[in-house]
Amino acid sequence: MWSAEGQRERFDAIYEAVNLRPGECILDFGCGTGAFSDAFPTDQYRGYDWSFPMVERARREHPYHEFVSTLSWQHFDAIVCVGTFNLPGSYAETWQTLNSLWTRTDRVLAVSLYYGDDENCLSYDEYDCCDFAKNRASRWRIEKHRHNDLLLVMWK
Repeated sequence: MWSAEGQRERFDAIYEAVNLRPGECILDFGCGTGAFSDAFPTDQYRGYDWSFPMVERARREHPYHEFVSTLSWQHFDAIVCVGTFNLPGSYAETWQTLNSLWTRTDRVLAVSLYYGDDENCLSYDEYDCCDFAKNRASRWRIEKHRHNDLLLVMWK
């Protein structure tokens, strides 16, 4: 169910939700090809992906941005995850990772999650997102978007 149009819409929704301010730094967790880096000045963006071949590709396609395959757990003003947790895995791992990322952001965490019925993907619902957010964030929102995406945004 992935499409270039859908990916652009995900990026636009995340970009708008994060509202990065001058001087702030964003971590794109699970950055893949690094396409989202194009929305940010070089000094504001860091991409992380656990797949070294994806990091190499991101470096080739976006040579003016920083991409890493190991992450020093510094704090970031904003952390985003665009589709990172949609591939087969475990829900427990998703929520553990998001909890860890939440502790590493100084201002906002924005996550795009799949809510459709494709059996090859993990599918999330608004209730699980709500339970996760309400126990952590002072302010949060969940939105359904086209292309079977839920956008979870949490602010400190």
